[in-house]
Amino acid sequence: IAVADAENPQIELKPEGAIVFNAKCKDKEYSMNLELNGELNVEDSTRTISDRQIQLKLKKKEDGYWNKLQKGKKHPMIAIDWPRFVDEDEEKEGPDVGEFGGDQGFGG
Repeated sequence: IAVADAENPQIELKPEGAIVFNAKCKDKEYSMNLELNGELNVEDSTRTISDRQIQLKLKKKEDGYWNKLQKGKKHPMIAIDWPRFVDEDEEKEGPDVGEFGGDQGFGG
């Protein structure tokens, strides 16, 4: 959630699969109520709040992938953070470190 200098951001993750967000920034109120396409594991989901943005890492209640994030039409302000994206194959294999990943005899 890209809201620079958000004052007192309120984020509620609901187990049934919803995000409720409210914040104020320079006399402007921001709010969002997003209904997700599945249930959340609220305890294992995390949030990071910085001066420039609020980042949520959502964990599903059940293993597997959602075919889409939210119910209904795609929200125009929601985008995938591609540098952090991990698809199903990468998750099973581990991160791709190219030729630098194995023990190449470099010392320690």
